[in-house]
Amino acid sequence: MHMAEGKFITETDLVRTFGRSNLIRWADLDNSRDAAQIDENVQAAIDEGEEELEDMFRDGRYRVPFTTVTAKMKRWAAIFSGISLYQNRGQDDEIDDDESEQGLMTSLHKKTVRIINLYSAGSRKLNIPLSENTRPTAPVMLTRRGGLTSAVNDGVFPFRPTFKTFDGSSRTGLHGFF
Repeated sequence: MHMAEGKFITETDLVRTFGRSNLIRWADLDNSRDAAQIDENVQAAIDEGEEELEDMFRDGRYRVPFTTVTAKMKRWAAIFSGISLYQNRGQDDEIDDDESEQGLMTSLHKKTVRIINLYSAGSRKLNIPLSENTRPTAPVMLTRRGGLTSAVNDGVFPFRPTFKTFDGSSRTGLHGFF
């Protein structure tokens, strides 16, 4: 049996997250026990899981494609990969509650996305290279005076944002902008 691997996760990461028997059961779509087909399905799921994770950070604060990954990022990609295998089984569970396998997978996906959103929004930080993206990450607003401004994080946003105007001046706080 060939060990599937992606850019930053391997089949071992999926086994560590979901267990070998689940991985094989979910990847054997035809119940044929064809090792080559199972390997191919696991590889496709790994590729999809890594892509989904990178897409969640694309055009944000971190450099994508990732050049460095942390253990938690590997776990997130493994979760997305396992969920992809599970959903591609070709069947729906009749019961989709929190106790069913499908309910647990749905819950795991939602929880993982919620956590990743904290990192992509900057509420939590990853120790990986930052993007060289210089575009504003906050909304662009019009002032009463008609000057175009963009909000810039001054380290304490959202409590006291600093607004940089195109003429180079800056203001702190929201007063006078609405």
